[in-house]
Amino acid sequence: MPHVKTHSLYLFALLVLMLCARANADAACSGEDKDCIEVGSWQFSLGVGLGVRTNPIVGEDNIPILLLPSISYYGEYFFWETDTIGLTLYSDEQHMVNIIGTISYDQIFFDDIGIGNFSIEGRSATVADPSLSSSFAQQQQQLPSNDPGDDFLQDPVAAPQQRTINNVDSLHDRDIAGLAGFEYTFNSNYFSLGLQALQDVTSVHDGKQIRGAISHSFAMPKNAIELSIGAEWKDSKTLDYFYGVRSNETSNPADVYTVDDDISYYLKMDWQYRLSKKWSLRAIAHNRWFGSEVRNSPIVTEDTTLALFFGGEYHF
Repeated sequence: MPHVKTHSLYLFALLVLMLCARANADAACSGEDKDCIEVGSWQFSLGVGLGVRTNPIVGEDNIPILLLPSISYYGEYFFWETDTIGLTLYSDEQHMVNIIGTISYDQIFFDDIGIGNFSIEGRSATVADPSLSSSFAQQQQQLPSNDPGDDFLQDPVAAPQQRTINNVDSLHDRDIAGLAGFEYTFNSNYFSLGLQALQDVTSVHDGKQIRGAISHSFAMPKNAIELSIGAEWKDSKTLDYFYGVRSNETSNPADVYTVDDDISYYLKMDWQYRLSKKWSLRAIAHNRWFGSEVRNSPIVTEDTTLALFFGGEYHF
């Protein structure tokens, strides 16, 4: 199929570029060149502790988070940050433009065991000031008038049907999507800004999304704290695939729901305290506010999702 072949070419081209960049980084230093300094090195860590992610999907359990593996590599052109790989096209002291490949996190709510058990999203993304949360509160449905004079306007037979979906087991499968696109970052002494424009290149839902975040880091003796605030726009193809209900999936017309494009917001705090060369304490809190299109889905029962983790982290 032409559509699938086009996406396959995109993936192949991206892979070739990244492999070439990795080869250049590895070849940049040789044992014969005493003045050469290695461009990058690999870093591995594993967080072990207690954590949970609340699940807003009807009938689904909250998601335990007990292990948080992390891997990173920064070469001259190529980089890898756990769930994101990239190729740097341009960089100077403040600006950077990358081609990146990453994953969509919406699918984590639909798996008993998956990436959501071992990762907390937020490389570039999202949350609004908590004071704005009131603007995301669900609107109450208007109640019928109690004025007897209005009774002739009421049609008891036309009362709205109640939604009947109790779980998502009978609905279409939600698969994890691979995303690719461009990333721009700006770094100053006061904050970092990240923007991503991404497209599904695995033909899961063929959707698009734009992520943006501002973060600030606090460095203290043995302590490091990073706060991030951001937003994420997703088109109707992406959101309808994950949160929509198709007409052939239910016999109740009240359950049929098509999701339009929407924006979600998030706030993230990442704290680390160095205990020794190998060990540190780590605490992460990540809260996402869903937009109205997702909140109004018959399979969504909560306005937000919260991920928390606290434990020890071993640095290999």
